[in-house]
Amino acid sequence: MRFVPNKFTLTFAALFLLPYIVIGGPTTPPPPPQGTPPGPPGTPIDSGIFVLLLISLAFGVYKIYTLNKQKASS
Repeated sequence: MRFVPNKFTLTFAALFLLPYIVIGGPTTPPPPPQGTPPGPPGTPIDSGIFVLLLISLAFGVYKIYTLNKQKASS
């Protein structure tokens, strides 16, 4: 003998039990008020974008140089 849920049981579960799960879920924290200072130092990347661009450019030149060197030797 096995349990087979009927349409009434599934409808009851969906309509009456699901809202309790949704209401009891975690809430999101409120946004910070306007004019608050930024987070702790080191968090944003804004000041290091130029350095990051220079490093990526140097790495790209290095990779192109090594690939051309391998093609010339073979």
